[in-house]
Amino acid sequence: MTKSDDHSVNEANRALAKELRGEKLSRDERRLAARLQSKQRQETIDEFTQTCPKGVYCAMAGRQQKVVDQLAHVYGLPLIGSTVNLFSVVKSLHDLIARNSGVIRADGTENWQEEKLKQQIETLKARRQLLQSEIARRRDELVSREDLQRRLQWLSERLRQFATQLGRRYGREAQQLANDTFGQLAGEVEAKSLD
Repeated sequence: MTKSDDHSVNEANRALAKELRGEKLSRDERRLAARLQSKQRQETIDEFTQTCPKGVYCAMAGRQQKVVDQLAHVYGLPLIGSTVNLFSVVKSLHDLIARNSGVIRADGTENWQEEKLKQQIETLKARRQLLQSEIARRRDELVSREDLQRRLQWLSERLRQFATQLGRRYGREAQQLANDTFGQLAGEVEAKSLD
């Protein structure tokens, strides 16, 4: 804001205060007050249209928030977040209409069945993509059967070596006790893997 803008705003505010006190305004004062009020209204409108609360948008659209969010994901509309930029939404909606003008008949009615099927296909594609991501994530967590057998064989060999060392140090009875214990563990592991 420049100094002259500040001065005009101050003059307009003084004129508005004068009007509130019931005093008569000059033509210039009325013009300044009207200009300030118009500017303030425009700023309020601009702020609202750029940061419209999501709940207000849903009420204007006559849709629940989950429906609005789903449509945003399916059609790539800028409706994610707690506020909505109405200018961006209107532009996106018109772009969507333009892209799908082949679906809209000349009389202005839509082929709802075809559109509904397309919507269902898009929803199913999105679900499929989520499921594929989940499957890929779980595959990363799984160990292949061959790899598991190789690791268990390695562990079994290490335990046999441990039992042999135990037998050398503490006698044959300690080795037998270790072998029996390891045998029981192996049996339990096999029993659990069969469940």
